[in-house]
Amino acid sequence: PRGAAFDTMSSSASSCRQQSRPRRITRAASRAAAAALLSDSPGEVVAHILKQCEPRDLGALACTAQWLHPLLELALRLRAGENGHALPKKLPLGDDSCHRRVQVLLSLERRRAQLGRRTIAAGMSHPP
Repeated sequence: PRGAAFDTMSSSASSCRQQSRPRRITRAASRAAAAALLSDSPGEVVAHILKQCEPRDLGALACTAQWLHPLLELALRLRAGENGHALPKKLPLGDDSCHRRVQVLLSLERRRAQLGRRTIAAGMSHPP
């Protein structure tokens, strides 16, 4: 009942299905590709991307990727400047202090975020 045309159609459909399946990328390969993308891009471009991240995420990056410290510092400086925040006049100097500078800038960022929150007190008893 089935003809040669049907067999040809079904075999071409199955080969088409096999070709359209996406290749699975391992998590390690994905991370390596992301790191290569960041390391191959111009520093200022990466800093402008990083400044969009939350302070919590920047802190995690600072702990896991030491080579990103100068870019994280630049991103935090850019964000502070755009938001009109002043930076301390004295920050640790030297290349070996870059991690410390990032930590200081991140702590300032967290303090600013907490100062912006408003707390409303509520309770059952209030003074008359």
